[in-house]
Amino acid sequence: MRLFHFFIAVLCAAVILLWPPGSWFMQKFGLDGQFDDWKGRASYLSDYKDNDSIGRKLKSLSWGTKENERNLYFMIELFEPVKTGSSFVCRLSFDINDNGSYDDGIDKFAKVLYKPGHDTGEVLVELYSSQGKLLSTYEGDWGEGSISGGSCFEFSIPMADLHIYPAQYIRFYLSSAAVKGDRLPSEGDIQWKPFPVMVRDRGKITVFAMLWLLGSVVLYRHRIWLFYYIWSAVGFTFLFIMVFRGSFLEYRIEYWTGLVLHHLLQYVDITTYVFDKAPGTILVFIKMDNSWTTLI
Repeated sequence: MRLFHFFIAVLCAAVILLWPPGSWFMQKFGLDGQFDDWKGRASYLSDYKDNDSIGRKLKSLSWGTKENERNLYFMIELFEPVKTGSSFVCRLSFDINDNGSYDDGIDKFAKVLYKPGHDTGEVLVELYSSQGKLLSTYEGDWGEGSISGGSCFEFSIPMADLHIYPAQYIRFYLSSAAVKGDRLPSEGDIQWKPFPVMVRDRGKITVFAMLWLLGSVVLYRHRIWLFYYIWSAVGFTFLFIMVFRGSFLEYRIEYWTGLVLHHLLQYVDITTYVFDKAPGTILVFIKMDNSWTTLI
């Protein structure tokens, strides 16, 4: 009876974990020119100062990530336009190595042009290196049209183009090209550790968990110990991998595995370096041809 109660408890916990009630009501998140999907998802920063300056001013900035995608999403809201259909240009600056400087070679900035039409708004994003070299361009109808107010637009930038990996700290701030000193935040910058959530196939995980628990109960009740221990251990390992695959825990395990191996190899005089742009990857120096090779 106790084992049956344990089985039910684990099953209920799996249902709550894999189907959180809040996810039933979450809207699909994406670049569609609609902005209700930002509610409850992204961080939010507002500028509540008056709008006496000539030109459009920044009102709010939201940022976030989408499940199963390595893109950084941003949504910008402006105060009501002075002239209907007027375009807006802003700059989103990135401190990629999180050292407080935006002038390093690895740092980047995005020039964003928003031009509202009648029904939708056209958004053009140009990604530059800190030296001003154009790296990538993205465009689409991702903004409000004049008929809807012409004050909100959204866009995304791939993490690969920024040369960052999940859970890496970065800094950024937003500035306007139209009004001098108009920026979000008004001072300093925003530190962010973006980590896109990996959504698993919940149906398959639940079915596998139920079969694993059922098999464990049957083997335990019939006292088939050898197969019970094999089935339980191997099944739990596969279930653990299925649940935490692509999670922050996996990235930390990869990083610490590479770091531990890096220090262990120093004791046998093998030169290695941890490659911080790919957790779990270390570079091994081979003296015979003076080159590097990937070990993990």
